[in-house]
Formats: sequence, C-alpha cells, structure tokens
Amino acid sequence: MKEQLFLLTVVLTVAMCKTGPGYYENVTSVTVSEDYYAYSGHNYEEEWMYSVNLTEDGRYVWNEEVRGEFERFNLVPEACYVTSSNWTVYNSTVFDKHCLSVLEKDKECAGFKCDLVQYLLEHGPEMYVKIYKAATNSEDDPAEFISVLGEVAADLFSRVDFCRCGIRTIKNLIQSCLPHYKGNLLHALVRYEEEYYTPISLVQGSFDFKAAGRFASELLEGICQKTSSGICLDDLFDMVGQLYEKVIKKTVQEYEEYEEMGPNQKKRAEERCDAGFGVVSSFSNDGGYDFGDEFEFPSEDSFRDLLERTSAAGKTLYCNRKCHEERTRDIYPCCYKNIMENRAMLNSLAAAVESFYHLFPALNYDDFLDGLSDGYDFDFDVEEVLGWRIPRDLRELFVKTLHPAKSCSQFTPRCKV
Repeated sequence: MKEQLFLLTVVLTVAMCKTGPGYYENVTSVTVSEDYYAYSGHNYEEEWMYSVNLTEDGRYVWNEEVRGEFERFNLVPEACYVTSSNWTVYNSTVFDKHCLSVLEKDKECAGFKCDLVQYLLEHGPEMYVKIYKAATNSEDDPAEFISVLGEVAADLFSRVDFCRCGIRTIKNLIQSCLPHYKGNLLHALVRYEEEYYTPISLVQGSFDFKAAGRFASELLEGICQKTSSGICLDDLFDMVGQLYEKVIKKTVQEYEEYEEMGPNQKKRAEERCDAGFGVVSSFSNDGGYDFGDEFEFPSEDSFRDLLERTSAAGKTLYCNRKCHEERTRDIYPCCYKNIMENRAMLNSLAAAVESFYHLFPALNYDDFLDGLSDGYDFDFDVEEVLGWRIPRDLRELFVKTLHPAKSCSQFTPRCKV
C-alpha cells in the first residue's frame, strides 16, 4: 500500500509539472506574433532565441521546447517536492541530499527554490519578451534596455522575496552546499571531461567558501537596502542609466572627432562634463602595462597597472568639482557609497581571493601530481604561495576603482539620496 501511494504521488507530481494549474491552457500554435517579428526585423522561423508562444488571452508562455527542458530536468518537482527524506539519485538533477538538508534547516525560506522556479516558469516568458524587445529597440541607444533590465530585476526581487529568503538561500548554498556538492548536474557537466573531477575536489577542500558566502550575503544585503526609490537595486540601475546618458553616450558618438583633435582641442574636450573624454585619457595615460602583451595570471604587476588605470579614470569621473551637480551626484547613489564602505564585505572578498591564490598552483594537476610523487618536490615555493596576502597598495587601488569618490582630495562629492 505504501509503495502504491508513493507511486501515485510521483505520478501526480509529474502531471502537475507537465500541465500546471491551467497555465498552458488555450495556447495558440502561433509563436509569439508575426507582427512582433516583423517589427524586430528578424526571420522568426530561423532564430533560435524565439522561445515563447502567445496565448489566446494575450499572455506569453514558454514554447514546447523550453517547457520540454523544464520537464526533462524535472525542475518543478525537484524544486518543490523533492526533500532530503525522499531524495534518490534517480529523481534529482540539481540538488544532492546534503544540499537539500542544508536548505531545509532554514524553515522560513525552504520554499525559496520552488518560488523561484515557479516564477521563471510563469513570468519568465514575459520577462524574456520585454528584455528582447528593449534590446532590439536599443541597439544604438541602450538607455531603454538598461531601464527594462532594472524593472525586470526589481519585479523578480519582490515576487520571490529575494531580499530575505534569496540572500539566506544563496549564503547557505555557497557556505554549506558547494564544499560538498556531488549532484547529478556536476556529473553531467564533467561527463566527458573526467580530469576536472580532481581540480573540483581540490577547490571544494581548499577554497574559503565561508568567506565567499559572507561576501555574497553582505553585497546582496547592500543591494537590498531601502532607499527613496524602493531598494538600492533600483538606484544602481538608475546609476548605470545616468552614467550612459551623461558620460558614455556623447563619448561614443564623438570619439572619432576627438581622436582627430589637436592637443589643445583634446584638453578642452577632456574638461567637458557631458562626455567622458577625460576619463578615457586618464585610463590611457596612467600605468605602464602594455595591453598588447599577454595578460599573465596571477601577476601582481599586471593587476597593479590595470588598477592604477581604472582608479585614475574613476577619480577623473567623480572628482571634477565643476561637474558635480551636472553629472556626479546622479552617478553616486548613497546606497552604493554604503556598499563600498562595508569593510566586512571587502575583507571577506579578500579572504576568498587569497584562498583561491593559495590553491591555484595545484590546479595544474599534472605538475601537482608529479610534485607529490617526487616527495613534495614542487616547481614552486609552497611557503611563499601559502603565505601570500593581497598587498595593501593593490587593495587600496581596488577600492579606489570601485569607490573613486572616496579618493577625491579637493572636495567630498555628495551622494544622491
């Protein structure tokens, strides 16, 4: 009787995944609409990206191919009904038993993964069409595209309770799931590349996932902080839009003219507040790294030189007093300032980066194995690698790149509330 009841439950679960509560009823056979594709200027019969259908009542839904992927990977049943107690190696793709048990400990947010998948299933087609239409409209002027991306992201954050349960779930996944992850998805990804198993296990055993989780959590909490326009996410998309409108747009439009100018004309152009020629000049003139050379990783000198350029460009953008009211305040929201001044977040990022550096030589696994078999005789200095810390000047340059307003010496830019 128990076996029959379990089989009935599985059948009903799969049926719910395939049909949903009336979600796919009344779907027409027309892919989106011919008017939409005529408007977009593409051959809709040949474009793989057109993945939605238009229902008779005017809603967008995923087409059969995309729905087939949801069904093939059992995404809804796995996200909503598979638990650590009924998990088997045969009924899951993404999660393993350990991950499920980790997520179930947070009882308030255990349903987040189900809410997210259901949202993508139900609202994903509308998001997809909005983004694609905006991208098609914005090939020459991405302002609309940036705005639509912000709207879509804000809708996702609010509908799935991302700022509470999303943050907690992501932190748990990074800190407690990834170090021990053995899900079927991992096996599928490396099916024909078995040599990746060992480097992955090395990363799982040596990388500082605790620090990475703290960094992700602190960053997302900053993005979710309340502001006058809603949450910081809205302000950040507005910041990117304003940066394009007030700095990038005219720089791109007039760059060929700028290149043909004489030294005095260029200097005047670089002082303009409605373009970013001064930013470009600062990036080009600071540092001595030749970008024509191969960028070596990990190389302190190459990163130092790159960060010198980016921090100089940021300082030019934010520290021009006469441009403060015209452009700087609009690209410097206070919530962004708060995020960048979170030292705990930056310390966690530094710890994660350092832990990766420490294991990086071992990822060249053939040399690593040779060193082990030769009695720990590696072709690098182990103590030097394990003792490495991010140099203070690199860290300061990184902060100046991300928060250039902090490095202004003549005045302190006011952030936009």
